[in-house]
Amino acid sequence: MSKFDQRVTLKISRPRNPALLYGAILFVLACIVGEMLARTPFVQARIPYQAYGTNHTQLELQLNILDKFVRENGAPDCFIFGSSQAFREVDPIAFARAYEAAGGEHVTCYNFGVTGSQIWTTSILNKILIQKYHPRLVVIGTSFLDYTEGREFQIDERFKENDWLEFQTSKFTLGGWLTEHSYAWRALTLLSYAAPYGMRYSEVLREAHKWDGEIAESGFAISQKSIDPSVPVETGFVKNLQQEFGNFGVSERNLSALEETIAFSQQA
Repeated sequence: MSKFDQRVTLKISRPRNPALLYGAILFVLACIVGEMLARTPFVQARIPYQAYGTNHTQLELQLNILDKFVRENGAPDCFIFGSSQAFREVDPIAFARAYEAAGGEHVTCYNFGVTGSQIWTTSILNKILIQKYHPRLVVIGTSFLDYTEGREFQIDERFKENDWLEFQTSKFTLGGWLTEHSYAWRALTLLSYAAPYGMRYSEVLREAHKWDGEIAESGFAISQKSIDPSVPVETGFVKNLQQEFGNFGVSERNLSALEETIAFSQQA
């Protein structure tokens, strides 16, 4: 045997800590089984909507209804963004007809108005949906109330730190990735919404069912809520309005968000 011919022996030894290896294997298997179960019709039939971690029922229902709209009609040519004002006042079907009648092209519109949203949060949703669907027309529903100084202190905390929103705006987060791709993770997220109610899942279902028959397939509010001028305004409403106006200054953050939203929409 020459010096280049040497016997090589392959020896396989057990890991020093097999418990960790077996635990990791069991964890992966449990995740796979859990994901398979979460995707079954039996489980999905008991989930009112896919949860995205904001615990904002109407926003997450909008995302679910939009997904269904895209599956059935393709991506919208036109998006309407804004708060409850846009959600309840701008009928996307009527708008599309009027737009075409005025000499514009035929467009398919979706109303993505979100109750409680401000122009700052609207700018986030605007960026996400424009990047994903590339609409030809963007309508921003807004009013002077969006730019009062008091609004500066009323940004919904649920929009400030959300893994899925961050993931959609090009910042990788594990929670955001799981929310985007895992049915099991979204089911657990929905279950976590029951925490403030002592883990009573029935309360989560009750909150979801409040919106039954309230949102059309185009995202527009079906029910009409009007104000009767003969009924005295609630004290709480007056206080909230006073807080929104503040000292009658202007919210620079929301003004900047509007400018960014317009610029991004034009570039896209």
